[in-house]
Amino acid sequence: MANPAGVPLFHAQYLKWERYNDPARVPSTIDEINARYPEAAFVLPPQVKPPAPFAATVVPALARRQLVERFRPSIATVPAPQVAVAQAQLLLPVPGIIGRGGPNWTGVKHLGSGGNGSLTAYVPDVGYLMGVYRARNWALRREGYKMSRLNLAQSDHVVKLLVDPAAIITPASAVVEGLDAAWVGMVRRLVMEYCPSGSLSDLRRLRMARAVRLEELTLWRIFECLVDGCAVLEYRSEFDIIGGIAQIPVATVAGTATDPGVMVHFDLKPANIMTIRDVASHPDTPLCKIGDFGFASNRGRIPPNAIPNAAWATNQRLRDRGTDNYLAPSVVNMARKPMSGALVKSCMSLACYDFHPVEAHIPFTPGPLSGTPALGRAFGTEIQGVPNISATLKDAIQECLYEVPANRPTLLTLKRRIMASINALVTAGAEPEGWQDLEHLEPLTE
Repeated sequence: MANPAGVPLFHAQYLKWERYNDPARVPSTIDEINARYPEAAFVLPPQVKPPAPFAATVVPALARRQLVERFRPSIATVPAPQVAVAQAQLLLPVPGIIGRGGPNWTGVKHLGSGGNGSLTAYVPDVGYLMGVYRARNWALRREGYKMSRLNLAQSDHVVKLLVDPAAIITPASAVVEGLDAAWVGMVRRLVMEYCPSGSLSDLRRLRMARAVRLEELTLWRIFECLVDGCAVLEYRSEFDIIGGIAQIPVATVAGTATDPGVMVHFDLKPANIMTIRDVASHPDTPLCKIGDFGFASNRGRIPPNAIPNAAWATNQRLRDRGTDNYLAPSVVNMARKPMSGALVKSCMSLACYDFHPVEAHIPFTPGPLSGTPALGRAFGTEIQGVPNISATLKDAIQECLYEVPANRPTLLTLKRRIMASINALVTAGAEPEGWQDLEHLEPLTE
């Protein structure tokens, strides 16, 4: 709680969490709160053996559409008291890992839960804060493998796996952790870097709450971060910069005997793009890192163009990967530039100052883009009407939403255009924004 005892807002916060933890409790009076709070102490519940892992399931599309991110009241529903106990279990100490702190880690904050597990911030006995994603099913081993492959690029634009490779549960470690035999051979947790500034979704909420739009220079730099991260997914390396011009990286795996293809994220959205303040590499804007690779899959580099697969089941399987409102126009069949549409929607959602960016429903034929006639139909009618940003940025975003993937700019083209636009803005005297409007650090504990 951010407010000290005795402040009216503190009392409201106290009652909110009191009601959350015990809906049947008679609300405390202000005097009772002031008298009780300084003496309150947090006590962890006794450790409970986790259940056996369950198989991952696919949520039907109809159900997923009901989960689109929206503003909700601070208390939409009051969970049962056992929910608070279950979340507290996630903060229990976990066995330390060699080279990463002391024998035990202390959970300081539950960050959230997803389809495959729960994310918690931990502090080792010796060391720095890190995130631990704790599994509920078998899928975490595959996600850990994908993150290990991306770790090889040593990129700042992809969330790093700190314990690499991820530790696999052995019969001995299952006994130590009190796990059922069903956990043997699985990955129980991924240990990754913690990004204290939250995500692009948090940044968007911050700016909308303050009714302050992001400046164009900031948008271009965020756009560049996303392109650099996607370059790692496509080439397993960021672009080389030679003589101030971006080039295909020499270290690319594309076309080699061991080329695994393009790693398509399938769930690229603001909530999965983490941010961190790194003034050494990004002095004026947050460093953006692509995370959450649970849906990611390697796809061929030159699959058929935008033609649906003859097998209905195959089309449906690909359509169901990702989050509504962030699906790329070509996600139904993984056409040639599978990532451009998704990455640009994350930038577009910031530029449009909107929680719900365009979904690929109704294509239209835009006017000239970047000084030349449009190459075909595109999606995203909203973007051209956004105020206070240049036609150059609007057109760059619009071109990434062409219906036919072959018409969209490549990542290399985007990188060069972004670099040129940033240089032009800086030369023209564009000033960076203040960090007070770019970063909103959450309290370390809750």
